[in-house]
Amino acid sequence: MKKIFLIFIAILITNISFLQAQKSGYHNFKSWDIYEKQHLIQDYVDAGKYVFIDFFSVPCGSCQIAATRLDSVYKELGCNSKEIIFLGIEIRDIYNNEDVYEFCQSFSMTFDAISGDEGGGDGIAALYEITSTPYAILISPDEEILINGGLYLNAQEIRDTLASFGISETYLCEGTAIRDYRLCTPTDTIKGEVNYESFEVNIQVPVGTDLSSCTSIFVLSSNDTSYVAGIKQISGETQNDFSEDVIYNLIAENPDFTDEWTIIIEEVVSVKENINTFKIYPNPATDFLNIELPTNNEFNTFSIFDVTGNKIVSGQINNATHLKINIQNYNSGIYFIKFQSDNTTIVKKFTISCK
Repeated sequence: MKKIFLIFIAILITNISFLQAQKSGYHNFKSWDIYEKQHLIQDYVDAGKYVFIDFFSVPCGSCQIAATRLDSVYKELGCNSKEIIFLGIEIRDIYNNEDVYEFCQSFSMTFDAISGDEGGGDGIAALYEITSTPYAILISPDEEILINGGLYLNAQEIRDTLASFGISETYLCEGTAIRDYRLCTPTDTIKGEVNYESFEVNIQVPVGTDLSSCTSIFVLSSNDTSYVAGIKQISGETQNDFSEDVIYNLIAENPDFTDEWTIIIEEVVSVKENINTFKIYPNPATDFLNIELPTNNEFNTFSIFDVTGNKIVSGQINNATHLKINIQNYNSGIYFIKFQSDNTTIVKKFTISCK
């Protein structure tokens, strides 16, 4: 991973200004940010939203200062859930998703960001003829460029400028979403797969990974507070023991919203070898759950957990390739079944529907 060059400027910049109200110069574009979220600018303006684009570059000292200031305004105005969308774009193609991710972590920038490399930020910058940073553009719902120029480093100046266009009403950031979650073991950093519909983070680690002392690097949608097993989490610092089980709950909260996420850690020999080797049916199930396991598997036991991580039942497999489990006495909801051998753990999700 490339290192971020920290550049601190001790000079007050007073000649940075916004150039306002240009009638032309709007360009639509589509890209994917560092969290794999798609952005189509035309969709935003068609929905009646303003779009604030912060063009930056990873080693730019002024950009580093501006990122934190701008993030505070982003949170005050609803965290992209209301009338304005904030989007950061790295303008140089030598900086990839990992570089921009590290930038966001270092300078508390929690709004969506596009890298210059994989995200194509360099091409977007060329489209808008951006050659220096920091630089800001504000696009109106009428496709008018309202701001086109240097970015203030003072948060209050950003607020005042946006207020001049009628963008001033403050909102709470709605909900708490995990934007990115990475498990740091003693030997590796493993990116989790975030599922926003089921509120799950799925992490696959090699068999034999030491999970007894892991830290996590994560980004929440509005930089809220999170807890695992009642322990407050600090990204990149808090150590957790994930070796005792494979299902953990993460509570993400702010004063007005609380969401419960499930962290599923799965030990695998090879990710590719385990794709499509299990069949669970019917899913959703009502009375019985059928499971087809890989031929010549070495699994000894299975355990079923509810969504809170409580073990409901366990049983023996002894290398069987078919299981039929009676679930008639279980409540409706989401469950996880864990298959265990001497050196492998696999976790699958299933749903029990109303009888």
